[in-house]
Amino acid sequence: MNNGIIGALLFLYLIWNYNKKILSVNKSLSYNNPYKMALLVFIIGFIGIFTIHSSSTQIIGYYLGFSYFNKLYFLAIFLLFTDIFIKESIKENQNIKVR
Repeated sequence: MNNGIIGALLFLYLIWNYNKKILSVNKSLSYNNPYKMALLVFIIGFIGIFTIHSSSTQIIGYYLGFSYFNKLYFLAIFLLFTDIFIKESIKENQNIKVR
């Protein structure tokens, strides 16, 4: 969003793919899977991060102000936990179907 229309479109494309990936995994999970509702929390969290970025402070971008490293570190940890939850939910779903 710091690079005009092309940057905004790229950012929206990434948000769209992120949410689409989580929703597709969520739909494929069985109702007994403990990760099913947890994946929806990541979508809500990512929308919250986007709202914070768009309204009050910049989290994603080129601004090198106060605690920029901490903001990127938080975003990286958030995306890492999302990836871990997606992989663990798929693994748990395969274990439930085998039983």
